[in-house]
Amino acid sequence: MIFLAPFLVIYCVFLIFPLFKAVFISFHDWELAGGYREWIGFFNYEDLWYDDYFWKALGNTMRFAAMAVPSMTILALL
Repeated sequence: MIFLAPFLVIYCVFLIFPLFKAVFISFHDWELAGGYREWIGFFNYEDLWYDDYFWKALGNTMRFAAMAVPSMTILALL
């Protein structure tokens, strides 16, 4: 267990805590330069459905993944 402790500390600090903090922030209307926070629930996610930039970015990401993953796999197998 003593050998596992450093890994668990690093894992929690750099992965688990930021993940839960990001989810917490995503459910709030969060001001970076102030203490204003308001619970808005899924409203931020609802806004994504009507955001053209989000769909463009998602399309670009899918296109990149569709081209990069097969080509990298083929190159790795050569």
